[in-house]
Parts: sequence; structure tokens; C-alpha cells
Amino acid sequence: MTRLAGTFGRMQSMSIRRKMDLILFLVLVLLPLGLLIVGHASGTGTVNNVLVVFLTVSVILFVPISKGFSHMLALRSIRELDEQCQRMKLGEYTLEDLPPERGEEHDFMLLKRNLHWMGYAIASREKRLSRAMDSLADARSR
Repeated sequence: MTRLAGTFGRMQSMSIRRKMDLILFLVLVLLPLGLLIVGHASGTGTVNNVLVVFLTVSVILFVPISKGFSHMLALRSIRELDEQCQRMKLGEYTLEDLPPERGEEHDFMLLKRNLHWMGYAIASREKRLSRAMDSLADARSR
């Protein structure tokens, strides 16, 4: 189970393009290749049985697989970004630490970095404004 969790964690850090490449490779290359090998080794009757089983399992698992892929591809990152935006709306500009930049990053990480710096800019402007208001109040009281 730990190996599966590690693999899923590595997939989360992949770009959406890489995830789609992997999914399409599995579906469009490995599946037909497997059917071709089974068909060549066993004959057409076995291939028909494998296709019937595959279609049955596909229909049964369509919704869970769809939810899993959508979570893996985008929904997790979208939820994290939404939580970050909600914290900013509440005035919490101290955002989570981001990993160091590593060349070309996926779109969600770039958006997360932009939100992080936007929060930093807003927090620093609020501090400057607060200091300016304090100095103005001091000047008025003299």
C-alpha cells in the first residue's frame, strides 16, 4: 500500500500534460498491444472473451475511474488553490511554503506561486498603509 501511495504522490506532482500522456499511453498503446499478444497466443475466442470482460469491467468502474482521474489530474490542485483564495479573502496572507522552483512546472504550481506572491504583495501594502496611518495619527496628535 505504501508503494501505491508513493506512486500516487509522484503522479500528483506531474504536469497535467504528463498525466494525460501516461493515461493515453496505457489506453491507446498498452491495451491494444496486450489484446494483440493475447489474440496471437490464444486465438480469437480468447480475445472475444477478454474484450467482453474488459467492457463489462469498464462499464461498472466508469464513474469511479472518472472520479479518480479527475482528482488526479486537476481537482486536488483546484481545491488547494480555492482554499488558498479563501484564506486570502479572510485576510490571512501568510500562505503555505512552496517547494523551490524546478525549471518548467505544471500550471497549477505556477498559479499557486502567483497567488503566494500576490498575498505577499497585499500583506506588505497593508503593512505600509498601517504604518502610514499610524504616522499620520501621530502627526495629527502633535
